[in-house]
Amino acid sequence: MKILVTVEPGLSHANAVIPFADVLRRTGHNLLVAAGPTAVSNFQRAGFAGRSVVPDPPSSGDPALLEEIPDLRKASPRERIEISRREVSVRRRAVPLARALLPLVSEWTPDLILRDATELAGWAVAERCNLPHASIEVGLHWTPEDWYGPDGSALAALEGAIGLPKDCGPPTTLYRYLHIGTSPPGFLPPTLRLPDSTQLVRPTFHDNYGEAFIRPLADEWACLAFGTVYKADEDVVRALAADLAGSFQHVLVSGSFTSPAANVTVASYIPQSLIMSRCAVVVCHGGRNTVLTALSAGVPVVCAPIASDQFFISERVSELGVGEECSWDVRELATAAIQVAGQRRYRKNAIRFSEKIKAMPPIETTVSVIEGAFKPSERMS
Repeated sequence: MKILVTVEPGLSHANAVIPFADVLRRTGHNLLVAAGPTAVSNFQRAGFAGRSVVPDPPSSGDPALLEEIPDLRKASPRERIEISRREVSVRRRAVPLARALLPLVSEWTPDLILRDATELAGWAVAERCNLPHASIEVGLHWTPEDWYGPDGSALAALEGAIGLPKDCGPPTTLYRYLHIGTSPPGFLPPTLRLPDSTQLVRPTFHDNYGEAFIRPLADEWACLAFGTVYKADEDVVRALAADLAGSFQHVLVSGSFTSPAANVTVASYIPQSLIMSRCAVVVCHGGRNTVLTALSAGVPVVCAPIASDQFFISERVSELGVGEECSWDVRELATAAIQVAGQRRYRKNAIRFSEKIKAMPPIETTVSVIEGAFKPSERMS
């Protein structure tokens, strides 16, 4: 099959989609990624063909964007999720991408559009062109409340931008064919229901970009990782690393500042798959990829959320007993990291949760799921 892949910007989105694209590529399917230059570059570094069809869209944390959308500046971090979805994800990302995808679909004639579940241009164009589409869970999916609530006007603008009917269907059209879910059983609260088309697959993340990383010679580490989109206060991270250096054999930090102690390694890129097995605790922003990578290895987590769905994920970490949620305070974070690493209940709960993840179908089942759901040149009737 010819599969057109669309993703939201942000390295975490690429890292969540690339493993699925890779298993499809390895079984002979022809994939093309269409997005902004940075997103396309992330896939090209992993060996995929790509087309930069729009300029890089604004980041939700861009200072210029905060000036352009005053509500973002005034809103609390939690309130920004709703505003960012409406004003950034839809109006400033999906609308221009959808317009750019229409001629590409006409030229390349894909059999299927595969998108990250938060990316809406791929859905809109697939519906407009009578193409089947599938989504991969990379964060909170769009619910009926998003469709009919405050976000509804932005979605209507997206539909109008490419000539979809004013109401092209119920919100279930977003996931009408296939939604590949990667949330382990119990990770989502009972009140949040996955789409009916969901097929669960074990969460798997790409982190091999070829940069050299030498693991420190230590038996046990604390890892500090705070994402690439919503920037953490580097002074706080540096102070936290210095504080934890007195309590852990070694501290690994993803950052660009000078190491504050001999047993602190700071690197711009740390492949988590190489270091997680020796981590006593991961201190992070509550990013979905980092949290699930840690829990897959049975490592407990301390979360200090910054934006987006990080607040929801951090709450779940605390509720599940696999870690703690903290504010952005050095002393509070350090105390929580030492507590979570030192109390066996957190590790036991994380190991128990890792067993749930290991019991999920492996990522290779994606191929049979997609091949079983779609056939080349299949169109909506």
